[in-house]
Amino acid sequence: MGDSDKEAFIDGFQEAMSQANEQTKRICTVIRQEASKSENNFSIEAMGSVAFVCTSQSDTADFSKVTVKDVDEFYAEPLNQRIPLVYSMAWLRDRARGTKTRGQLIDELDKYRDAFKVKSKESPQ
Repeated sequence: MGDSDKEAFIDGFQEAMSQANEQTKRICTVIRQEASKSENNFSIEAMGSVAFVCTSQSDTADFSKVTVKDVDEFYAEPLNQRIPLVYSMAWLRDRARGTKTRGQLIDELDKYRDAFKVKSKESPQ
């Protein structure tokens, strides 16, 4: 993939995640407004769902901090080459944000590497 194709892909990914984040914010605002009205009786299950959706909105934020250079460097490491792009983008975003410790990032990367490594076929005995 050429550099211009990579840039176009990253731009599209970032724009899609930005739009998803904005939609989630709007939905959460409406849900919180409705939940705060005394005549609405939200169940514990419904409130749990709201909390999940509204706290996960950060999963779609801050992708603008990831660059093509970041992605290229990530995949230059042979152990990372089987990790799907959506996971690498999330990992790179988390690293750029600076909200996770180096140890947390290493642990997360190790989980991705383990989950997506080539599984050797077990030999019949």
